[in-house]
Amino acid sequence: MEISAFVGNFQFEYKLKHFTSDEKLQELLNRSQYQCVGGTVASYIPELAKVSGDLLGMAICLVDGTFIKAGDAQHRFSIQSISKTLTLLYCLIKRGEDFVFSRIGKEPTGDPFNSGLRLEIGADGKSKIPNNPFINAGAIVTASLFPGQDPMDKFDQFLDFVQDLLEDKDIILDEKVYLSEKKDGHRNRALSYLMRESNILKGGSQDIEDVLDVYFKCCSLSVTCVNLARFGAILAGLGWDPVKKQQVLPTDFTAKIMVLMSSCGLYDDSGNFAFDVGIPSKSGVGGGIVGAVPNKLGLATFSPPLNIKGNSVKGSWLFQELSRSEGLSIFGSASEKSEINKRIAFEKELDKLLVEILDNMYSDEGFIAFIDHQNFLDIKANRGEFFYISVNKGFCGKVFNQDGRSPEIADLERDIIKTSGTYFGEIAAPIHYKSKNIGILLLDRVEGEGKMNQESKMPNNFDERDLKYIQMWSDRIIALMKEYHVEIN
Repeated sequence: MEISAFVGNFQFEYKLKHFTSDEKLQELLNRSQYQCVGGTVASYIPELAKVSGDLLGMAICLVDGTFIKAGDAQHRFSIQSISKTLTLLYCLIKRGEDFVFSRIGKEPTGDPFNSGLRLEIGADGKSKIPNNPFINAGAIVTASLFPGQDPMDKFDQFLDFVQDLLEDKDIILDEKVYLSEKKDGHRNRALSYLMRESNILKGGSQDIEDVLDVYFKCCSLSVTCVNLARFGAILAGLGWDPVKKQQVLPTDFTAKIMVLMSSCGLYDDSGNFAFDVGIPSKSGVGGGIVGAVPNKLGLATFSPPLNIKGNSVKGSWLFQELSRSEGLSIFGSASEKSEINKRIAFEKELDKLLVEILDNMYSDEGFIAFIDHQNFLDIKANRGEFFYISVNKGFCGKVFNQDGRSPEIADLERDIIKTSGTYFGEIAAPIHYKSKNIGILLLDRVEGEGKMNQESKMPNNFDERDLKYIQMWSDRIIALMKEYHVEIN
């Protein structure tokens, strides 16, 4: 049964079509083992080279808070560059958008994530600020903007932010990865001194080392796929946490993070990933990828072997397969267009059928709505002043009053229900399919001429012929659903 979650003016109603359980997601991971091979575990950070290349996990968090996970989804790994989404969010909240983006650009580079080329020539021939917050140079500048008294205080405040956001005190600094990265982070030191030369970073050598210390620590957090899938779902919900059921991040900032993920999140392979997958995502050389599909879900994968661009080989494949199977690309797909066309055609035919029902039942108002079927939650035919509401037990018909009294709600627990919201009789009948109530047919029966007496109220003016008609129209609705391949779950 669908349950709706509301965020301001947004209403989220989404579920997966195929990967609906841990077992089905595990089947996808199993397929990746033989359909997707290759890659090398990152070695330029010596501690990462010790991680097993056989680890493989995936987690999905829907915007209603449902988790689906498989494999090593709870295994802790080094967040690495995925942290750049969190550090940017943190800085936007603490420093404001105008200030942050006066120091960092918003454009993709087409260069490797640790390149310093653009710092020398400038993206537009003039500016030498880092092109975006997701390359190393941009993330180092982001770390330089953290509030705090000293490097330890700055990192501790950021760590508190992450732990509180994801409600996990086990997200901690991996000391071994941090020290390994700090010892061998010569490329990042070179980028920092290039930016010091251009006054993008300020201070002397100790100031540079302090900034790098914060940056290395942020990249060395230990997380799980479940943590990251929840973070992706918060982004997908524009700051709404599906677990806490409350707004936890500013809507504008989460939307802009997803824009940057879509254009810059996979290093210099971001264009190909957007073309093939179409999910705003951010990768890390620790083997993780996090993604966010607006209004639908967050997802994360973990598999250490990387391609030459520094992205997880199996993770990229899993994202592509999930996107293709579920139609998750934010840029649309042929399958999504087909579903939209089918929905439009079904709605038109349903509306025609309702008109026919109303003509034959001597009614002038009514609607048909469905409890739970594939991707058609909002489909309904409607005439007059009726509408439906969603509750945990299913759909109900709510009758607008014509005489000023409180409306009554049609209850699907019974076969035929009295809904005396007016002086006229009303018919509220369930639509049956395979021994289940799958929807409701609600009609305003215009007879009784407004006389407030027992004969003019349901079910006393309801005879066997009416019951046969209701069953016939219910059968017609089921036939229409079968014709358009609307599946009942």
